[in-house]
Amino acid sequence: MENRREQIVASVASLGGIAIPVLAFRPGVNQFWLLLPFSIALSTGWYALRNGLRADQIRLKGELELLVDSLNLPSAVGARITYHEVRRYWRRRFQPCFHQIFHYLPLDKSGRGRWIPTTEGIGGHVYDSKKNFEKSYSSSADYRADMLAHFNYTPERLGQRSADRLSFMCYPVFDFRERLRGVIWFDAVPSNVVPLKRGLHGQALLNLLVQRLRSSMR
Repeated sequence: MENRREQIVASVASLGGIAIPVLAFRPGVNQFWLLLPFSIALSTGWYALRNGLRADQIRLKGELELLVDSLNLPSAVGARITYHEVRRYWRRRFQPCFHQIFHYLPLDKSGRGRWIPTTEGIGGHVYDSKKNFEKSYSSSADYRADMLAHFNYTPERLGQRSADRLSFMCYPVFDFRERLRGVIWFDAVPSNVVPLKRGLHGQALLNLLVQRLRSSMR
């Protein structure tokens, strides 16, 4: 579905781009009509940017699906993986935030488009420390207490979050200038689901993925 939508957006943008020079050099055409194809090209370009319809992100999605499949976790643990990209968000006065660029995998049903502050929670901790985070909690009460004590959550903000997941991994991704550009996020429902300790295969795939992401960021 996403590939089909991407093709439609690209086609509409291309038609708008072609129509501009055609109308511009056509005798007797009111220049006012140039606004129509220009608006189409501009709006479809913005739509593509806003919805993250980029080939590199589609490739990343497939690689993350391969990574989570390679862990061979039982479906009962509810393992999820996704990628949060660091972007500036106008609703937070253009401060850096994490933007979830596609749904949680492998189910691919929810999460895309979320904006998450870089000032709180596990993601905020990784944003500040620039280090890997991997931890399991014994209970939801244990998780909530730790978020309040060490992860800059207020009781009000924490009350807006569910605590149905007890295992977490957050892996920072840097560009060639050592700037944090995003994080690979993994979580699972039970405690003690630590994906990177399930053998070298998953670790090797993750390392390759991070290196590929790093090399593509210029």
